[in-house]
Amino acid sequence: MSIEQLNKRNHDRTNYYAINYDHEVLTDHFAVDEEAAKPARKPSKIRIGQNDPIEQAKTASSSGSNWPDRPSQNDPMDKVKMTRSLTESTTEITTESTTNISCQVHVEPDETDPALQVLTHFNQVTNSNYREGKTTMGYIRGRLVEDYVASDLILVTDYLVAKWSKDPRMRDYLRPKTLFSPENCSEYFDKAKKWQEAGRPACVDGRWLKPGEVAVSVDTVARDEAFRRLICSSSKPKNRLEEIAAQLAGKSGIRRMTEVSAHAAWRGIWAKAAEQVAKEATCA
Repeated sequence: MSIEQLNKRNHDRTNYYAINYDHEVLTDHFAVDEEAAKPARKPSKIRIGQNDPIEQAKTASSSGSNWPDRPSQNDPMDKVKMTRSLTESTTEITTESTTNISCQVHVEPDETDPALQVLTHFNQVTNSNYREGKTTMGYIRGRLVEDYVASDLILVTDYLVAKWSKDPRMRDYLRPKTLFSPENCSEYFDKAKKWQEAGRPACVDGRWLKPGEVAVSVDTVARDEAFRRLICSSSKPKNRLEEIAAQLAGKSGIRRMTEVSAHAAWRGIWAKAAEQVAKEATCA
């Protein structure tokens, strides 16, 4: 740095300072990145003093004349760019979310689970809708951890459905808690095995049909109406069932009985006639 008094007048003692940027001290120890600190105009010397024009240059430089123009907040093009950016971001997020949802795999129930096989069969044959709840599955799994397998519990189900499904008093007991409880399952399983050995006979009116017997349903209205026509009025039979019933009634001497006794005997005669008609239909 050099100091000079350029004014020759004695009353003006102003000192002028100048910095030599080419000096080796500044070159070696204070070098800066040329691109980052490159000035718009690099004079070899800067003179600082009163009324020096360099102050005006500083003021002009600090006003931001060399910086790029800053876009206005109300610039329409800037709004378009911002809208496009938001649209692209929203589309990307929506697409990614949709893709993730579509990739979710639906988990199918394990049909190889023995307990689930028993429950599914139970619901089918009883027309029920028991779910895989802790209590329901607990009764089934409790027997499976013992000496039972799925086919054993399915056999118990089939046996009790055949016995109880047509009985209004017992059909409400067709539930997993009753069939598979530890107190009942053993007894039901023993009876179910015997029922299986007998050929799985049908149960009618609380009675297991014997081999060769046919399960028939009795229309009580038609039975009583036929009694009044055939026995009380001696009318002619209308169908094969009434024809067989009239023949059996004639052999039993039903017309010589009192009305109460005759009506009781007619119920048994009608059941035998219905069974014979069912057998004829099976053999035809």
